[in-house]
Amino acid sequence: MKRFIAAGVLTGLSALALAAPIAGAQGVGSSASAQARVRPSLTQENVQKMIDKHNKFLTNIDAVVSLFKNATTTHRDALVAASNMTDATARKAAVKSANEAYRTTIQNGLKANPDLKFAMHFGLNKEGRGSKNK
Repeated sequence: MKRFIAAGVLTGLSALALAAPIAGAQGVGSSASAQARVRPSLTQENVQKMIDKHNKFLTNIDAVVSLFKNATTTHRDALVAASNMTDATARKAAVKSANEAYRTTIQNGLKANPDLKFAMHFGLNKEGRGSKNK
């Protein structure tokens, strides 16, 4: 029992000795970068730009949600049909087809109305594709 306690104490002290320099280094880097950041002045023009950005977002958010909801519902239904297939090759082809149809539906919806991309602050690049799918 004493060996386990001694091993635990040694492990704990070693971890503390290693963690202290690392924690100190992280604190220095983060505070330096926070001090280096310069924020733009809040002129009337800058505030109006923020308001315009929010208005544009609010105008398009419902259409984006509708596009994704319809595409996702169709995709889910196609995947349910694929999951019921007993032939593995046919199932794989059905899933591939469902994925391509889902992607195409979203891409076509965004191409038809480019303002919808603005309402999506994440996820799609200029071509309407996910950032990982370049």
